[in-house]
Amino acid sequence: MDICTTYIGINSIFAPAQYWVLYLLTFPRFSGDVGWG
Repeated sequence: MDICTTYIGINSIFAPAQYWVLYLLTFPRFSGDVGWG
């Protein structure tokens, strides 16, 4: 298997999870600062 294809496949699986972690870490703080929470 090509290493580039493997990297893209792994990235497409794990990149959304990383964005969700960042979202969950930053959004409550942001909404609390703005006053939405």
